[in-house]
Amino acid sequence: MYQAGVDSGDLPTHDAAAETTPSKGNNMRRAVLERRRSDRFGHGILLLAMLVLTTMMPLGTSEAQSPSASDRGLGRQSGSRPDSIAVTPVEVAPAVAAAAAANQNAESLARFDALLEDRLGAALAATRKFTLVARSRLGTVLGEQAFAASGFVDARDPAAAQSMKVAGVRWLAVPRIIDFENIVRKRRFEGIDRVVSRRTIRAAVTVEVLDSTTGVVGETATLTLDSTDTADEDVRARPTGGDPTTALIESLSSDFASQLACRLLDVAYPATILAVNGETVTINRGDGGCLEVGQRWIASERGAALIDPDTGENLGYDERDIGAIAVTRIEPRLARGRIITGAIGAGAVLRPVPKVWLPDDFQAPASGASDVLATPGSAAGSDGGSTVLSSDPRSVLAALGPVAVVAESTAGAVSPEMLAAIEIEVGGAVAGTGVRVVNPGEVLAARSSGPGEPDDDASLVRLAEAVGADWLLVTGVASAGDDSSDTVVGGRKYRRISRSIRGSWRLVAATDAASIAGGPFNGVASSMEASDNRGVATSVNRDLEQQAATAVGSTIATALAADAPEIARRRGDAAAPAAVGYVRVEAVLDGLVVPEIVQDEQDRWVVGNTSLPVLAGGAEVALDGFVVGSTPSVIDARPGPHRLTLTRQGVQSWSRSIRVTGREKADPQVIRAGLQLDAETRDRYLSNAVAIEGLKEGAALTAAQVEAIRGFATFLKQSGYRIDRRSDDSIKIDSDQVPQVMQQNSFWSRW
Repeated sequence: MYQAGVDSGDLPTHDAAAETTPSKGNNMRRAVLERRRSDRFGHGILLLAMLVLTTMMPLGTSEAQSPSASDRGLGRQSGSRPDSIAVTPVEVAPAVAAAAAANQNAESLARFDALLEDRLGAALAATRKFTLVARSRLGTVLGEQAFAASGFVDARDPAAAQSMKVAGVRWLAVPRIIDFENIVRKRRFEGIDRVVSRRTIRAAVTVEVLDSTTGVVGETATLTLDSTDTADEDVRARPTGGDPTTALIESLSSDFASQLACRLLDVAYPATILAVNGETVTINRGDGGCLEVGQRWIASERGAALIDPDTGENLGYDERDIGAIAVTRIEPRLARGRIITGAIGAGAVLRPVPKVWLPDDFQAPASGASDVLATPGSAAGSDGGSTVLSSDPRSVLAALGPVAVVAESTAGAVSPEMLAAIEIEVGGAVAGTGVRVVNPGEVLAARSSGPGEPDDDASLVRLAEAVGADWLLVTGVASAGDDSSDTVVGGRKYRRISRSIRGSWRLVAATDAASIAGGPFNGVASSMEASDNRGVATSVNRDLEQQAATAVGSTIATALAADAPEIARRRGDAAAPAAVGYVRVEAVLDGLVVPEIVQDEQDRWVVGNTSLPVLAGGAEVALDGFVVGSTPSVIDARPGPHRLTLTRQGVQSWSRSIRVTGREKADPQVIRAGLQLDAETRDRYLSNAVAIEGLKEGAALTAAQVEAIRGFATFLKQSGYRIDRRSDDSIKIDSDQVPQVMQQNSFWSRW
């Protein structure tokens, strides 16, 4: 009765008999209780397991369900890039470092070294194709990790740096400087009180991409660039402060980094079209991906893989050109382009078109038409041949590089003032077609600095060298004259006066003065005046001259643009000359020699049978008016005609027209100039050379003679002269047994 309201199935009774002898109903109730306890335990185990899995689940698994999370933030998806790369410190070839120290260029080389490493790393990271590991900033990373572990940073903060988590590197980019030159040339124009200096920094860099595990070289790239700055310093208002070398090194290191990064990028990940929407294409490269707005690319369709039968290496893929695009917009991670021609689909591979690429079956676009891709069988295409891309005249002419405009007059056809006006008008007109025209002031200064120079091809090349031009546009004025005609209308007389300037123009290469384009011109300007019966005296010649000069410029600019396809073709057909040639310049005293004096087996000084020339060191060497060194020295210049001048105190100036042949630095072209002493210096030389007069071959010298010759040798050394023994490095002296080769046994080798 006290158990009323209690479920008898939940609690056991207190009946003693029931406890000692369980009934069948009690057994069933115990089974139900055990099953419920087992179910509760199973649910607990399941919840615990889910909690553990949730805790151990990678962060990326949960983020995968939220696409927007992976598309935001710094460095997004950089961990998914397959290639990790680190840039090692730049290596400098020992010979390059030694040469820089000897030429006082060590500081410039060190700045270039430091900038190149930073710029190359930044350029590779900007491509967004490589995971760049900053090994050079490892100290900063480890410092942040140590600070995070110091206890000052919340350990539960997911943004806190974690130790022992530095990323590994698959590839190592090892840059190495294999050549470096810092050349400064100055030229003073006394007549106009100006100094023109030209500073050129030339470097060669090679980059090896090494597998960090095996050490195998994956890819290599070698690049040679130079950066030139021409400064026209007005000595009356010369700027102060700053170092012009810094800007050149900054520009050169950036150019090296971008071009090397682009070369590695093109090899590893060629540009690809991701999507096509009408005439708009999307490219899988963005800012830093070696793209430029307006740049043209050829789209190709990939075919079968090309396997090298010798190595089994995949060399690439068979490709077929299917169209062309022009880049219109560059975004941080993507780029957009416009289809120029062809049927292009997603997945097409892009290859950049050279700035000037005009094969034989090139088809220039009509006036006002856009660029076209001519394909066989198309209306714009040729009858046969492969797919080619045209280029507009502005691109062709801009690719020429710096062009100096020069006007010449035969037999005084026009005044010097008129020639200057023609130069200015022609320069302005051709600049409008895309030509990069050199500042006319520099051309005028360079021409006025060499009075009496012959007006030939060599002088043109020297002029181009002086102003840093790759080409010269030469305007030759043959004649100029006036024509007039009178007409009477309604009792009033009208007179028409015309001024004509006739001649020819030519585009000349600065390397060898060869012309690749040209033709005649006739610039005409007219004026009309009216007069009554009493006549009118009005001079219009000055106005007509200026108008005629303007007409000459317009005529030449139109002809130059029309010849652009032929210019590009001829540039492509011409064999590429050597970029630079090396010349060893030496100076000897003309007509002055000394006898060889050697030591025999009895330690006596004996007169030999060889006459040795006397080298004149310290002579100033000028190439095309620019001082480039002193004798003896090795200089570099573009192949072709040049003007070489040597000057030295006590000798007459030596100047000759030479032709640089393009020899290598290891085997340079040799030019030995014979310098003639002036009267005073020659008398002093001969008075000291009395000691070697009258010496007979094979005669042994006395102690007094040796002492006198030592005095003459001291005079030579103090005067900057030395004896050239390179043609007689070994002297054979007879002995009682067999001939022996005696090295460095010459008396003159001690001086």
